[in-house]
Amino acid sequence: MPLSDVRWFGIDFAFTLMNPLTMHHSTVLPEMYKRLGRGEEGKERLERWYKLREAMGSPGDAPHQKVRLMKEYNRRRLHAEVFDNDPAAIKMYAEMEAIERRPPEGTKEALEYLRGKGKGLSVVSEVSGVEGTLSISESLRANKLLGLFDELITPAGRFTTTGALIDGVTFKGTSKKDGTIYERLANYLDSKEVGTGARAMVGDDPKSDIESAKERGFVTIQYSGVINRGRSEKADYFLSNWSELRLLL
Repeated sequence: MPLSDVRWFGIDFAFTLMNPLTMHHSTVLPEMYKRLGRGEEGKERLERWYKLREAMGSPGDAPHQKVRLMKEYNRRRLHAEVFDNDPAAIKMYAEMEAIERRPPEGTKEALEYLRGKGKGLSVVSEVSGVEGTLSISESLRANKLLGLFDELITPAGRFTTTGALIDGVTFKGTSKKDGTIYERLANYLDSKEVGTGARAMVGDDPKSDIESAKERGFVTIQYSGVINRGRSEKADYFLSNWSELRLLL
């Protein structure tokens, strides 16, 4: 089915909608503790952050992969081991994270183009907790993308774009990696009469965003504008820049 016939787009967050590489913790964490009036803690907190990052994944994993594991699956450990579950620090970190993570070039214009074509847009992310989902909402708000989406779908549930829980059952505990989130998505979209061929997934990861979605009947668009992870044979379309999207429709 031509991409122009797709009515609903699920879009991955990290490395697709948002570039986490624009956030440099070596400057963010010291600045954050200065703003909290505890600048003397900055160096130690940064050392804790690096220690936790190194504990993620396998020894040979790239730093950005380790950070992704920390943010998507281990945010509670981040809060506990780096910030000692200090509410003020966690809140400040969330605020600075929302500002520092920025969308890749052309993202807002491409999303506005899709909305102008009447397409449904949802963020579909692997973040495992409510805290991570709320951080997505904050980043969308800070970058003026919030109003372009209908909802946020994660293993924590289905949320409004402002972070209010709509459905805490259907997607609870699902995963992109094993495909369960796409199985539930397919059923959910079927109930909205958005059938196979009319729903697409956009993401950077060849396995979790592309292969798993393709195996469950989604049109797949692989985005490589932030990190090129190598082309997936399961991708129907490829984007190296968001500005290319309108050429595919």
